[in-house]
Amino acid sequence: MARCDYVEAVVARLYGGPALGQEEILIVGCGQGQLCEELARRGAIILGLDDSPLVLEQAQRHARERVLGHVIAYLCGQAEALPFASGSFSMVVCLQELAQVRDLRAAIAEMARVLAPGGLLVFEALNGSWPSRLLLSWLGERLPLAFGLEGAARPRSLIRPRELAFLLTAYGLQPAEIGSLPSGGPTNGGILWSLCRLTRLHYLGYAVRLPAPQQGSPLRSESRWRASQGSKRTG
Repeated sequence: MARCDYVEAVVARLYGGPALGQEEILIVGCGQGQLCEELARRGAIILGLDDSPLVLEQAQRHARERVLGHVIAYLCGQAEALPFASGSFSMVVCLQELAQVRDLRAAIAEMARVLAPGGLLVFEALNGSWPSRLLLSWLGERLPLAFGLEGAARPRSLIRPRELAFLLTAYGLQPAEIGSLPSGGPTNGGILWSLCRLTRLHYLGYAVRLPAPQQGSPLRSESRWRASQGSKRTG
């Protein structure tokens, strides 16, 4: 699983070796738990959060069937209002969910809040560039019908890498890497996977939680992010 490989590689790079089993990892937008289970198999202790009770029931049942219930816990909640104390986690992972949140800025602020200083946020986002928007619009009209997914969720939040970097910085996160999806995607991805990589439809990255500012919240760099939003509309 390419995304899990990326998470594991980031941890190994920052901590000098395998460290997935040392701390509890918060997975924001865990869905049915595929990512949670794969990371748990690699040694991590997982707390998965999703806003759908029905989806969480399926995730819990699946974890029990895979004998992973002792290392995975699930909780219902929203990314924009995480039910945890500040500084509760040393690592937060949010893959795919950023595109679904209703308030991207609030979600980033909350994930930054629950991270301890020096903590790690690993994220994935949908690019807000105009080629990506056109492709997503085209795919959104055709793929749900082709695969019988009429009720599938459509992306709510698209953002360019530079704009996301400004937003991360605004809430005390230092972007360390933002790049395209790793090579060697799903074996059945075919043309769709190639298109996603060619247009950088998705991108992955990670950021490190900085110590809290002496005064003022959020950080002043939020104004830079706001400015980027204005330039995006005119540029």
